[in-house]
Amino acid sequence: MTEYVTLTSTIPEEELLPPSAPVDPDSVTPVPDAAPVTPPEDEEVPDAPDAEPEGAPEESPDAAPEDAPEAKPEEDLDVPTGDAETTGAEDSTETGELVEVRDEKEPIWEKYDTLTLSLMGAVVVLAAVAAVLGVLLGRKKKPTPQVESVVRPVGGGSVDVGKLHEIGDRESQQDCFAVSPEELYCSRGVLAVVADGMGGLADGDKVSQAVVTAMMDGFFAAEEEGNILLPLALQANQKVNQLLGPTGIGKSGSTMVAGLLRDGYFHYLSIGDSRICLYRDGRLMQLNREHVYENDLAIGALNGIGTLQSAASHPNKAGLTSYLGMGQLKYVDIPAESVLVREGDKFILMSDGVYNALQEYEIENALENDAEKAAERLGEIIAEKAYRNQDNYSAVILAV
Repeated sequence: MTEYVTLTSTIPEEELLPPSAPVDPDSVTPVPDAAPVTPPEDEEVPDAPDAEPEGAPEESPDAAPEDAPEAKPEEDLDVPTGDAETTGAEDSTETGELVEVRDEKEPIWEKYDTLTLSLMGAVVVLAAVAAVLGVLLGRKKKPTPQVESVVRPVGGGSVDVGKLHEIGDRESQQDCFAVSPEELYCSRGVLAVVADGMGGLADGDKVSQAVVTAMMDGFFAAEEEGNILLPLALQANQKVNQLLGPTGIGKSGSTMVAGLLRDGYFHYLSIGDSRICLYRDGRLMQLNREHVYENDLAIGALNGIGTLQSAASHPNKAGLTSYLGMGQLKYVDIPAESVLVREGDKFILMSDGVYNALQEYEIENALENDAEKAAERLGEIIAEKAYRNQDNYSAVILAV
């Protein structure tokens, strides 16, 4: 760096006055002391300029705001200090020759007086403050999204299970149910299946067992993610048709309801008249549609065949219009969208022996308890009623 320092015939011992603008001391490159130079005797020294009158106001740049961040020059740049001056006696100032002082670096700013550099520093500081304020003012606050309290485990997460399975006032148990093992909840989800063998036909118990077994076997072997209930139902229907054979189709059968808790959603599927309900916020809501003759009669009434009153009072209104064992299924009830699970939800899968024996409010009161206690309470209420010819009754409760 090449730097010019003005020398006088008499070098004062006082240090150079610091520049007006704040400077980081760590970034200033020191200037080595120069040896005093005495001007030749025959050379005239020009008179020093008139000293500035005492009491004159000292010029200074406008102060930056107190809260403005301090401007700091980059470490690899030389900080300008303006033209160097020497201070002489109080009544006069002497000037001398310019002596070249060499250094390693070349100065970035040359021949700027202190006032100009101070003003430039102030402008830089104000510009930085303005930029920061612009960013802060221009940044819009994003609204906080309203997110439901959703349970989203990999599989089923923390799920409490309640089970009810009683023979009622029948000679044999035609109901069958199953729930996937707890150790698979987080990796594969929670699958619950309830099948109600048709008591009026032969071997209803074998068909319901075949349905549940096929659903569970398919669940353990499946590698697909999301809702896999339709391919599982396909396997179950094929299993039943193989069991009955060509001559047994339509002579036995079973209903089925299946529910799958996976990735924060409840997927479900039903064939027949067993029910799937959601208990949320103290209310019981039926999710599936029953495949019974009454619904077909009601559709006929809408098309001018019969009346709604006759559909509701028909003696065979409870007859099944779709069930596993009839060969080709007529109806399969699946939702347009699966249920997004909320914390506190309870899902109940039940055969007609449960909901035909109880009022809706009785089921709701029982579901106020935890899953295991709710299943126990449902069984107690049905047993207390002691209906003659009480059907088999089974239920699975999944509480999240």
